[in-house]
Amino acid sequence: MKSKSILTAVVAALCLCSTALAEEIFTDFNRNGYRAYDGLQVGDWLYVDLSYGVTDMWSGYAPDNYMCIKTYFSDKFYWDKDFLIFTVHRDVTVLIGWPQASKHMPDWLQDGWVDNGKRGATGSYTLTFYEKEFSSGDRVQLGGNEEASFIMYTIQVETGPHDPAPWVQENVVPDTWLDGLPEPVLSEHTGWIDFYYFAWDMADTKKVHRPLGWTFDEAHGSDVSYLWDYVWMTYFTKYVQDAHPLITDFMLGIDQMYADMYPDGYAPFKWGYRRDPFWTQAPIFPMAEWQCYIHTADTDRVKRVLPYLEKNFWNVKRFWATYWGPQYFDAMIGNGMDNRPNGARIIDLTGQQAINALIISRLAEAAGDTDREYKFNKEYNFIKDVINNKMWHDGDKFYTDMKNRTGDELKSGDWTLASYWPLIAEVAPQDRVDHMVAHLNDPDNFKTAHRPPSTGKKSWAYDPGGKYWQGSVWVPTATMVIHGLTACGEHDLAREIAVNHHYYTYETYLQTGTILENYWQEGVGKPTAGSSMTDFVGWSGITPTGTLIEYVIGIKVNAPENTVTWRLRLTEQNGMRNLKWGPGFAHVMDLVADARSSESDPVTVRANSNHAFKLVVDAGFKTKTFDVAAANDQVFVVQ
Repeated sequence: MKSKSILTAVVAALCLCSTALAEEIFTDFNRNGYRAYDGLQVGDWLYVDLSYGVTDMWSGYAPDNYMCIKTYFSDKFYWDKDFLIFTVHRDVTVLIGWPQASKHMPDWLQDGWVDNGKRGATGSYTLTFYEKEFSSGDRVQLGGNEEASFIMYTIQVETGPHDPAPWVQENVVPDTWLDGLPEPVLSEHTGWIDFYYFAWDMADTKKVHRPLGWTFDEAHGSDVSYLWDYVWMTYFTKYVQDAHPLITDFMLGIDQMYADMYPDGYAPFKWGYRRDPFWTQAPIFPMAEWQCYIHTADTDRVKRVLPYLEKNFWNVKRFWATYWGPQYFDAMIGNGMDNRPNGARIIDLTGQQAINALIISRLAEAAGDTDREYKFNKEYNFIKDVINNKMWHDGDKFYTDMKNRTGDELKSGDWTLASYWPLIAEVAPQDRVDHMVAHLNDPDNFKTAHRPPSTGKKSWAYDPGGKYWQGSVWVPTATMVIHGLTACGEHDLAREIAVNHHYYTYETYLQTGTILENYWQEGVGKPTAGSSMTDFVGWSGITPTGTLIEYVIGIKVNAPENTVTWRLRLTEQNGMRNLKWGPGFAHVMDLVADARSSESDPVTVRANSNHAFKLVVDAGFKTKTFDVAAANDQVFVVQ
């Protein structure tokens, strides 16, 4: 993940949409400076900041007379150029709450802005308010910080009474859109259902408009989109089906990156960021395409995207491998695991290229592209052999990095989840799978209270407080391990870790009221060392949604094979209603199991469907396959 440094905090969250106001007090928003891109358009949402809030305002502060203006990315950085301009349609006073921690007052704030003696506070920071009067029709121009990029401030506008009242979020998306989502059924865990909808609701607040249209964003602000974040998000955004009125294609964020791909196949590690044309970080586009294909069986899309996947694969290989073997170099800050210990040639990027080749060959097979299928199957087997022959530490019984760039010595003692990419890439033979599983089950290594930690306890870099990627639990790497175990046939352990991970993220949500960027591995809550952003949906939305459906409840769709598999272990009434899948999400089904006294009792499944398919129910004690018809009120029993 990305490291961040934020000096101060900002204010309460009001999402202001100029076209949504009954009375248009502010219009014509525009960002016109450094990183402005196309600016805000009239009618666009301003950024919703749910992470920070002013905890105390000056005596006599009357919120009904003020509005708070927020803009994209304002809870992360205010840049050193002009960042926001807007027109006022009433005589107003604009107040800038500037953090006293800043050592320098920018020139623009010294031009007619007066300290009015009013103070506010947010966390440990004190805000000094500077004000300036503007007349109806004036253009208000505000700048960034000239000292550093990490100073932030709050914008309060004294408008007098207005409609709508301040502090009320104007939503362009009706609350009822949630009704169109797949509906979890959990008779004894209604809190998990609340957590599920909370994650979707938060994802909605993070949506952004890209040149191709609306998409969920990855919680880092709307200026940029990180490649591997967007890929991981498909592990749950596929379940948005046709529910959201604006986000009608859950793959649009990926398509936006394809649209901006360089002719030679280079894709920046984040969209909107072109500073270094060589940086690469977790280039796993094929994993997103596989999620889409398995859920929708959209072979037309497969045919369209295969050229993008191929040229990006060869671009990564050209820059980050060598002619004598594809142990890939560390392309950028731990390949996304920023502060993890790593060697010069890294197991995770090498494993990612293995799964890329594997998926491209399988997608090519689905598309009838035999030449591409053969080429990438050959490449996959080549990387597979290199990983097993060159990157397995026989002493540690663990996949690991190469110590130096020449690739002639293995590292030992790092013990990070980067080493589990060979499992999801299906390159590990069974004896090595057994060793990798043993490490996950070792309480002196990867079996912490909340599993799995990004760095194991045996590592010299392990931090009991988490410290970002030196121990804390991250949803994407947890998901990688869970799906990797599944790919290797370790279904029981995959579910055990998934249920544990879901439990701790849910308990943290109850404790904090939010979803985190990363979690403390030694218990409930935020890491006690390092940083963790709040309201992070984003890829952290996988656990309360996709993991709940596929591992806690246990229902998985395979649209190309017209099969649904249910590894059914819960004993309460459980299942999913209104789950849509297949081409155009045209297949709609309800699958609900009756409550039972124990896991060994017979299972009764009730099904409604508008489409015939095979249902495989694995009840633990027995597995049966049923033919589900396009009909309602069907009953199937496993006993």
